[in-house]
Amino acid sequence: MQPTEAQKQIQEITAELKQHNYSWWMQRIRKNMELFDLLRLDHFRAFVDYWEVPAAEKTAINGEWKAGPGKEFFKILEKEFGKLPFVAEDLGEIT
Repeated sequence: MQPTEAQKQIQEITAELKQHNYSWWMQRIRKNMELFDLLRLDHFRAFVDYWEVPAAEKTAINGEWKAGPGKEFFKILEKEFGKLPFVAEDLGEIT
């Protein structure tokens, strides 16, 4: 099955974020760390895996699991910021 145009765009954006060491994320986290002592990461599950649904689908039944940035992302964050002031959204055993 060929990826849709939307899926191709997501893949390109993800590759670009990774190529630039997640600079988009770094800027936002840096700014938030100036404003707050603790940062909550909602939808934490998506940093591990996320459910991708083609844009044309009427329901999510034809989606599939895709790998998120995983530990690599957090290792880069830790290298940049040191101890990370994060609280992850807790969805129970799935994360």
